[in-house]
This record gives sequence, structure tokens and C-alpha cells, in this order.
Amino acid sequence: MAEQLRIDPTDAKRRVEAGEAIILDVVSPMAWEQLARAIRGAVRISPDELGERWQELPRERAIIAYCT
Repeated sequence: MAEQLRIDPTDAKRRVEAGEAIILDVVSPMAWEQLARAIRGAVRISPDELGERWQELPRERAIIAYCT
């Protein structure tokens, strides 16, 4: 169930800190190496692995996906 398609960074941070959501980093492994920063505490699953690893994601919290 999708609540919304976009979320601003302030609201995303608030929801993660409140335990209401997690950040899912779906940036490709090649891009991970090039990024200067990563989102602290984000779950990293590459786009190629998402179909196999989606069951690792919590069902009780919202998932805020991040990619570039």
C-alpha cells in the first residue's frame, strides 16, 4: 500500500527516527562506489537483487526508497 509517491527529506528523517519507516537504498553497486555519501542506517539492496531480497524488508514500517 503506497501512501504517497514523494516525501521531503525532513519528513523522511522524522519518520525513520520515529521508527515508522526505513530507507531502502536501491542504488546500483557501481553507483555506491562513486557516491561520496550514503544514507546512514539505510538498507542497501541493488535493483538487480530486489526481486530476490524483498522479503528482507519489514512489513510493519513504511519503506522510503532512494535511488539516483
